[in-house]
Amino acid sequence: MSNKTNNMIVSAIESTFGGIYKASKILDVDYTTLHRWKHNKTNPNTETIERIAKEHPMIKELMILNTMRKDK
Repeated sequence: MSNKTNNMIVSAIESTFGGIYKASKILDVDYTTLHRWKHNKTNPNTETIERIAKEHPMIKELMILNTMRKDK
């Protein structure tokens, strides 16, 4: 995944939950993992992103919107 993709995912998560700390609790993803995604230290794995999108459809919609905005 690219840094652009990481930023899009983290932006959608932060917009939905107000920050990565709160999101980590709700999404059952370790805070340090989200922190690494945010700072492009690691890339999210596909299974985790699919699980998050399935459990929280609003995040999926925001990721799509962010992609459309950045493509313009």
